[in-house]
Amino acid sequence: LKELGNLSEKLGVRFVVESSFSSPTFFVLQTPFMNTMIKEAVEDWITQDERSIDASRHGFVTDGDQSFFRAGTQLTTCAFSTTLGQWVPVLYSWISGLDAPHHRPHFRHLNQAILHAAGTSFQAKYLTAVGCG
Repeated sequence: LKELGNLSEKLGVRFVVESSFSSPTFFVLQTPFMNTMIKEAVEDWITQDERSIDASRHGFVTDGDQSFFRAGTQLTTCAFSTTLGQWVPVLYSWISGLDAPHHRPHFRHLNQAILHAAGTSFQAKYLTAVGCG
């Protein structure tokens, strides 16, 4: 836990964006680059015609992995980057439980990033573009 607390200093950028070590226990991880990828994806949603073939790439995909950590689950959300031409991670979380309170911080942070990136062009349908795998 001490190393996790020093991670932002070691990287020279903010990385742990939210955490709680009481119930629910979780931490949410995101680099500035990952946030830039969210902004790029949302800008694509705003500028592309819904009938465009590229519109099928709108959205984020989230999946959980329970095999890496002895206890807890890693959540990873990815977005398609039209600049890179591939799916890239935009948010990581580690959660100690699989109930709704443990998942909420991850999706709250993601939804806030979508809202911020869309600004005055925000439409409620953008929050429905968050899927789970």
